[in-house]
Formats: sequence, C-alpha cells, structure tokens
Amino acid sequence: ALLERAGERGTLAWLYFNNAGTLQDTRGADDEARVLYGRALAALEQLGDEDRIEAVFTHSNLAQLEAEHHRFAEGIAAQREALAAAERLYGPRHPMSATLLYILANMLSEADLLAEARTQGERALALEVELHGEDSPALAPHLALLAKLANRRGDYEEAATLASRGLAVLDEPDFFTVRLRHILGEARIGQGRVAEGVASHRAALALARERFPADNFRFLEADINALDRLELGTFDLVLSIGTLHSPGIDDRAVLRQLFKHHLEPRAGLIFGFPNCTYRDGELRYGAKMKNFRQPELSLLIKQVGFYKKYLQQHRRKVFVTGKHYLLVTGAAE
Repeated sequence: ALLERAGERGTLAWLYFNNAGTLQDTRGADDEARVLYGRALAALEQLGDEDRIEAVFTHSNLAQLEAEHHRFAEGIAAQREALAAAERLYGPRHPMSATLLYILANMLSEADLLAEARTQGERALALEVELHGEDSPALAPHLALLAKLANRRGDYEEAATLASRGLAVLDEPDFFTVRLRHILGEARIGQGRVAEGVASHRAALALARERFPADNFRFLEADINALDRLELGTFDLVLSIGTLHSPGIDDRAVLRQLFKHHLEPRAGLIFGFPNCTYRDGELRYGAKMKNFRQPELSLLIKQVGFYKKYLQQHRRKVFVTGKHYLLVTGAAE
C-alpha cells in the first residue's frame, strides 16, 4: 500500500524499502536486505536531496548489515556516508554524530584497523562528554570500546583506567557493567595482577547470575579440565565455540568425559574452531605460525579431522561447515 501511494519514490517509498530491508536483515536474508536498502536510497535520490535524515538511517543500517557479514570495507564506507550526511544536516556536535562515530569505531575495531578505531572512538567519547558531562552513564559504551582497544594493543594500564572509569559512571548495573568487568579483568591479568583480574571476572559472573536467575541459566566458574567435579548432568546438545583448541585444555580428556557422563543417547554436539584473523583490516584464513609469514591451515585441518573421526566412532553423523569458524557438528544417526 505504501508503494502504491508513493509510486516507488519519495519518503513513503523510502519508509517501505527501509523497513522491509530491516525485516529481511533480521530474518538473515542479507542479499534481499541489501537490495531493499539500495532501493530506499534510490527513492530518496529521486527527490533531488540526498542529505536527509532518512538517508542517514539507511546508510547506517546497510553498514551494520555488511559488517555483520564481515564485509568490513563496504560497511565502513556506508557508515562514513551516514556520518557525513548527519554532520551536513546537523553539524559535528549533534548527539547523532556521537552514536554514528561509536558504530564506526566498532566496525573499525572488528576489521582490526585499531589506530583509526581509537581515533574515532575518542572523538565519540569527547562529544558525549561535551553533550552529557564527565559523569554521564552515556559514556560507558565508549569507555568500554576504548578499554577493549587498549587491551588489544597491550596498553593494560590505560585499559584498566578506562574500564574503571566506565564502571564509575554507571548508576546501576547493566549490560555494560558485565562487559567492563570482563575488560578490566583482562587488563589486570595483563598487568600481572592476576588475582585482581580473576576477581573482576568473578564479579561479572556474579552480576550475570543476579540478572538471569531463572533455572535454565547457570553461570559457572570452573576448570574445563575438571568437568567431573561439577555435577552437570546430561544434555541433548553440547556446544563449544573457540574453546577446545586452547593449549591449556586437554581436549581428549574433555571429550571422554562428555561422552561418558554428560550426553543423552541421541545428543548432538557442535565444536567451533577459529579459521581467520584480521590484520590491518585484511581477512586472513588459517592460524598464525612462528617463523612463517602466511597463515597456515595444517594444524586446523588436523584438529578438525580428529574431531570428525572421534564423533564418527561414537555413531554420530558428522558435518563440517563454516568459513570464518569451522563447525564440526555431530548428529545422532
């Protein structure tokens, strides 16, 4: 009805295409969403004025869609378009600019463009301080991002300072309290203050238990190598992503424990192994090896091969899928 009234042009057409794109994005139909966002922008172009708030929303929606699917170059470009349009409309000191800068900084961080991510994140933080003051809870997301970036570059002192400041500005615990506690824990461990770091992680777990007290949630602090001490019971599905490849874990012993004590007869298992890193914004597959310039795949292939064979020996139909993460799925035959 909107399209019929609008003749596929103007703000009503934009409203239809943008909202339909958001719906398809939410459903995971990214190709359809991308087309609809493009048609939304085309409807605005027919009005002869691209500097509209509607264009800001659609460019940013498109940017986040691209980033979610690891198309960071396209996502970052679209987010820059959104930011530029907002600044042309309202000037660089508008609250919307702080939000758009924060989204851009997150994308740059995910693409491993850490220097520019820090620059844009600091711009966003400075603008929030100017708009809301030094003690506003609105600073928490920006401080969390900058603290995370500091951890990634090994500046643990700055990371701890930023995370502590973020915790101080929050009036009451929320999602960012958990995130900041985790970041602070990483920073303290990086500083060599391991006991304080572990305590910060424990505080994050305690808050999670408080916020999600239902019976179907359990947040445990334990050694994966000692599953037998936890009295976990049995499960229909076991999911482990980015865990069992860690050098401190005896994955063979963990697998034996799972199959002996924690699986229902027809339980499924999914194990995920990282298959890529980002260096200077470039996606590189495989694992980084000492004395070898290029990422290398043999260790990953060997590990995936072991898990596939092990699951087959335990009467599971095995599928290996994925791209950025390889997923080894074992389903009951």
